[in-house]
Amino acid sequence: MSKWAGTLSTTEPYNHLGTLPVRQGNKNSEIFEFRIVENGIPYDLSGYRVFFCVHFDPYISVEKNAVIVDSKKGLIRFTMDDDCMQKVGNQEGYFEIYKEDTFLDATQYFTYTVQTSIIKQLMDGESYIQRLEELLKKLQEAMEKSQEEVEKWLSANRQKIDNLMKEMDQFFKDKKTEFIEWFESVREILESIDPGGILLGEIMRARESDRYGVFKNLDERLENIEATFSADTELLTINHDFKGYPRLRVLYWEYGLATRPLGTEPTGVGGGNVRTVESSVEYLDPYSLKVSVPAAYKTVNPQIILIDAKTFRLITDYKVIQVELLEDKITAKIGGN
Repeated sequence: MSKWAGTLSTTEPYNHLGTLPVRQGNKNSEIFEFRIVENGIPYDLSGYRVFFCVHFDPYISVEKNAVIVDSKKGLIRFTMDDDCMQKVGNQEGYFEIYKEDTFLDATQYFTYTVQTSIIKQLMDGESYIQRLEELLKKLQEAMEKSQEEVEKWLSANRQKIDNLMKEMDQFFKDKKTEFIEWFESVREILESIDPGGILLGEIMRARESDRYGVFKNLDERLENIEATFSADTELLTINHDFKGYPRLRVLYWEYGLATRPLGTEPTGVGGGNVRTVESSVEYLDPYSLKVSVPAAYKTVNPQIILIDAKTFRLITDYKVIQVELLEDKITAKIGGN
């Protein structure tokens, strides 16, 4: 959905849009939708490309692709990014129309005003970086021609480079001072939220587990806990003749029989130790049930072996899961079979 809309002409001298406000940092929400017209008639953009253009004094020109929404109606959409909003204040932009690489036409200018944000005001040095990149690009073009061209370029642009480096140096000095002042202004708030950094320390320590090791962050550890202990991933459905709600257990081990040739298991002959797995049972009716296990024990296209009338073994590579119905008088089979 567009935030701003209007009509831009390639022939009329005015656009009657007024000044459109945008804010630095809103790079995904400053959306413009314009209808391009020629002599009051929608400009047919079929087979064409449209670019948004703006120039920031003294060195930077920005050109960005616009999206053609409806070519017959001349309708385009453009979302501003940081490059388009790098300088606070009123800016004049317009759209150029191309057929392949050939320039065809351009709209009249429209004015938008860039409002600053606190974070951008404190931290943003992108405009200086882009100006430096533009100069380096021109230097590279000269280097590809000849040493003489390089010397000419350096002679013509040395003052620009010196001025830019001085501006950048002063910019970062100023912003460092502003950031320190800002941080001091909110220090009391931060300390009141977490006096002595106790909460932060607790969060950092919570990433570590004596049993499972160190995790990159707390979210990763919580995800691991859920995947290991929360039985919410469906394993299989079982039909049975118990006429009720039979008890069961789920076992897990690795490198058992039927997973590797006998004697080649890395865990030793017979496979690893057997352990019980958290499970939940949903009784669909008195004759069928659904077994779920934690996501860490999920099987993909397992080999299913019926051990006896109430024991099912699922094998995926080296992992083995066994479901055992614990009632004495019961026979069962995999649901749907």
